[in-house]
Parts: sequence; structure tokens; C-alpha cells
Amino acid sequence: MLIKMFWKMDLILLGIYFFGKSRFTKIKKETEE
Repeated sequence: MLIKMFWKMDLILLGIYFFGKSRFTKIKKETEE
């Protein structure tokens, strides 16, 4: 059960990481133009 909780947290962290990464690159592109 504890492993499942950590697995869920990992997925959430991964989602936040990728979401932030794509948003950061988008903002970077907009500022470059």
C-alpha cells in the first residue's frame, strides 16, 4: 500500500515536471520572438 502511494506521488511529480517544462519552453519561445 505504501509503495502504491509513492508510485502515485511519482506520477503526479512527473506530470508537474513535464507540464512545467512544456510551459517554460513556450514562454521562452514567446519572449524570443
